[in-house]
Formats: sequence, structure tokens, C-alpha cells
Amino acid sequence: MPSALSVGQIAGYSVAEPFGSLALEMGAGKVFEDPDHLWHDNICCALVFNGQFVDEHHDLAKSFHKSLSRCRYIFRRASKGTREDFLKVHEV
Repeated sequence: MPSALSVGQIAGYSVAEPFGSLALEMGAGKVFEDPDHLWHDNICCALVFNGQFVDEHHDLAKSFHKSLSRCRYIFRRASKGTREDFLKVHEV
């Protein structure tokens, strides 16, 4: 994924480490926002965007981040049965 990000094949991704850090180390990715804002004390995944994408579509990247945060908020407050049904339907 970091190489696809570096050549512009993809605009961004959300993935577990070390792929986020690798994109940063390669100079291909940009930290869009502190991952702790998305999910407090979460060590799993970070949202990484191609630097050019962020520069050219900052509002869209911000909107995507806000929507992802809202989904997380709703999911965490759903009942256990609702969460389990969602995960089953989406084969997660």
C-alpha cells in the first residue's frame, strides 16, 4: 500500500501498522490528523492520505475523516446485538 500511495495509484488508506509509518518514512504519506482523535487509545489503524490528495482535496479528506469518526461513534454506542449483526452481515 505505501508504494501504491507513493505513485498516486491510491489516494489513501486505513490500515494497521507498520504500513502507515512506512508511508510516512518513504515520504509518500501525510499525517492528516492525530489518530487518537479518531479512536482514543486505539493502536490498530491509522488513516493515511497521499500528500498530493490532501493538498488538492483537503476539504474532502477532512469530510471523510469526520464521517469515519461519526461511524465509529455510532457503532460504539450501538447495542452488542446490533454490532454483532453488523459484523455478520458485512463479514467482518
